[in-house]
Amino acid sequence: MLSWTLRIVPLLLLLTACGSDDGVVVGADGESTSSATTTSAPPTTAAQPTGATTTAPVATTTTTQPTSTTAATTTTPPTTTTTTVAAPIPPLPWHDNWTHGTEPMPVTQPCCSVPATGPVSPSGPLPPSGWPADGFYSAVASRTLPTTIELEIRRWIPCAELYSYCETEPPENGVVADPDESIVRTVELDASVTVVIQPINFPSEDEPPPLQASGTGFVELLTHLDNAVDRWVAEPLLSGSPLGEVYEALAVNSTDPAFPFGFHQDWGELSYRGPLGSYLTFFPYWRELADGDTSLRGENGLYNWWSALEIRSGKPVLYLFANRIAG
Repeated sequence: MLSWTLRIVPLLLLLTACGSDDGVVVGADGESTSSATTTSAPPTTAAQPTGATTTAPVATTTTTQPTSTTAATTTTPPTTTTTTVAAPIPPLPWHDNWTHGTEPMPVTQPCCSVPATGPVSPSGPLPPSGWPADGFYSAVASRTLPTTIELEIRRWIPCAELYSYCETEPPENGVVADPDESIVRTVELDASVTVVIQPINFPSEDEPPPLQASGTGFVELLTHLDNAVDRWVAEPLLSGSPLGEVYEALAVNSTDPAFPFGFHQDWGELSYRGPLGSYLTFFPYWRELADGDTSLRGENGLYNWWSALEIRSGKPVLYLFANRIAG
C-alpha cells in the first residue's frame, strides 16, 4: 500500500482520532505467383510476329506493388495506446443475497471516551469448548482465511462494575469487555452463520437499516471488495503509480454507478458501494499505503470494521460496523 495524501490527509486525521497482431507476409509468395504467371505468357506472345520482347515491362509493374504496400504499412500510426483506466468491475449477483434487517443494531461501537452500549452478557464463566450461552458478547474478529473468522470472545460487563474502563458518567447501558477472561473460536463463514453489517449513516438521510446475509453471502461481499481494492489500489501503487494518480483514477471512475467505489453527497471521501445501495468504509488509514503496507485489509483483515457477537439458539450472529467515518 503506498500513497494518497493529497486529498486524504484531513480525513485520515479525523479517522485516526477515534481511520501482434501477427502480420500475414504475402510479398514473397505474391511475387513468386506473379513471376509464374509471367513465364507462362511468352509462349502466347511468341506466336506474334512482333512485340514479344517489348511486353517485358509488365514485370516492372509487378515489382513496384510490394514497395507501395510497404509504404502504406509503415506510415499508419498506432491507435491502441491511449487507454488510461481499466474497465469497471460490474456489479455481481451476490447483492441479491442481502436483505435489510428489521431491527436496529442491538449494540453500538465505542467512540473516543464513550463506551460500547448494549445488553450485558450472561453470567458465569465462558465454556472451555463450544459456544457460550445465548446472549451478547464482545468479540474481536480477525480474518485468518478468505472464508474463516477468528473471534476473541469476552463477556460484556456493565460500566458500573468496571469504572476504570469507562468514562466518569457512562450511559446507563454502557458496557465494557471483561479484561480477565476470554476464549477464542474459529468460525467458518457458511450458511449456518448470520452476518449483520451497519453501513455508513449520512446526515441527509435516515439511519440506514443494517444489512443481513449468511456467512456465504458475506464471503462473496469480501471477495468482491478484495478484488476491487487489489485492482484499483494495490496493483497501480505497487507498479509505481503515485498515490495522487491512483486516487484520481478512482475519482474519475466513481461517476459510473457500477464502479465499486463512489462518493456520497454528504461525505467527500471514497467508500465502497455495498449491497442495497449502501456505502461501507473499506480502508480508512490511507497513509499506510504510502508506507508500503500491502495488506490493504486493515489490522483485522476486515477493513478495520468493529465487531460484536450474539449467540442465538446456539448459533453465531456476527455484527460488523462498516460506518466509522469520524470520531
